[in-house]
Amino acid sequence: MKITSKKHQLKYLITKLLFIAAVTSSNGQDWQKNYPNTGQGGYTQIALDGGYITVGRPMILLMKTDLDGTQQWLKEYDLGSIYTDLAHSLSITRDGGYIITGTTSSQSGGLFLMKTDLNGNKEWEQVYGDNGWGWDVKQTNDDGYIITGNKDASNLYVVKTDMSGNIIWSNTYGDVVNIFQNGHEVEQTSDGGYIVAGNFEKNGIRHQLLKIDSNGAEETSYSIPNTFSSTVQQISNGKYVAGIDSFLVKLEINLNEEWKKPLLPTFNNVRITHIRQTQDGGYIATGSLKSLNGDMDIFLVKTNDQGIEEWHQIFGGPDDDVSESVEETQDGAFIIGGSSKSFNGGIREFFLIKTNQITVNIEKAHQQSYSLKIAPNPFIDHTTIKLEGINKIMKEIKLYIYDIQGRIVKSELINDKNEIKLYREDLESGTFSLKIIHKNQLIGTGKLIVH
Repeated sequence: MKITSKKHQLKYLITKLLFIAAVTSSNGQDWQKNYPNTGQGGYTQIALDGGYITVGRPMILLMKTDLDGTQQWLKEYDLGSIYTDLAHSLSITRDGGYIITGTTSSQSGGLFLMKTDLNGNKEWEQVYGDNGWGWDVKQTNDDGYIITGNKDASNLYVVKTDMSGNIIWSNTYGDVVNIFQNGHEVEQTSDGGYIVAGNFEKNGIRHQLLKIDSNGAEETSYSIPNTFSSTVQQISNGKYVAGIDSFLVKLEINLNEEWKKPLLPTFNNVRITHIRQTQDGGYIATGSLKSLNGDMDIFLVKTNDQGIEEWHQIFGGPDDDVSESVEETQDGAFIIGGSSKSFNGGIREFFLIKTNQITVNIEKAHQQSYSLKIAPNPFIDHTTIKLEGINKIMKEIKLYIYDIQGRIVKSELINDKNEIKLYREDLESGTFSLKIIHKNQLIGTGKLIVH
């Protein structure tokens, strides 16, 4: 097989890694599958039986698979709209069923909430006639529900209901009209209030995170100019981790920033869609980026508890592939839910990717097959960085140097001898992280100290 383009080289390598992992896996649970006759969206959670439940659109589509990704059932629901019903998100409820939100043009239109049992049989629905769109829903401690999205396509919107979907209160946020303001993810916090990721304008500033109390009153917010937040989670110590455009952000309980790290800074158009804390205290993030061929691919990045990348994977085909969610499975693997246009002539359909520790270990082995020799280190005048373990000429190897805030302070191509010389005037005093990238793959890391 002749690999002609940079993108095909990258995807061929990834395919080989995934194939090796699948062949060597003892439990046969490494896979990626597309599902014809579905649609876009693909937000996925782990069902109580260990399989996966996925929601999407057009219409309201709910798909259940077993733990190997084999489809068990696919159901479509009609709320009576003569135009369209669109589902966006779901959560698993304490009784094992599912709660779904989105928007509909039926029954005066607007945000809807629909409850099913564990087999996908509809139990009840509520349509609120508010010209709203439900983007995310979670069950609350009182067995009711909290929903976020937008109202009139111009205000971030939060709705609290009882266990039957009857509204207890609803609020909009944002003091500017005629611009799109939206809540993308919401969850109840340990103090009984709620944290919302999205965007809304207040006093001329765009905010990406909103903390409200149990009655919807605003408490505090967080802002990075000209960005949009897709995801937030309260983590085990009561603090928060959020995905804001390409930034992974750790925040204190009062939403003061603890640190902010860019993910995959050597890639283009990186957008985090979902993030979760992992069993080891680190973080797993998924989202989409623009490939070398111009279409969208899916990424998966694992970091430690300080947001420093440990490994990453890129998944994609010849057309657009996007992810909506990631969850850690009981075996320490990850399930990614999304949609793809790469398999069925450009028609978008649900796409699930299951990785496991063997895939992760192969990726780590690939990254750690080369080592960096830095001498002297620390240095005062100059130092030489040499990439060891290479027995052939590799072109387009690039060194990236990051400060303690995760910002790139210098990048430079490595010469044919696989080394590069740095001088004191290139860097300020401090400690820096190093990454060596070859054709968008991380092949070496290190630490540099400048006196």
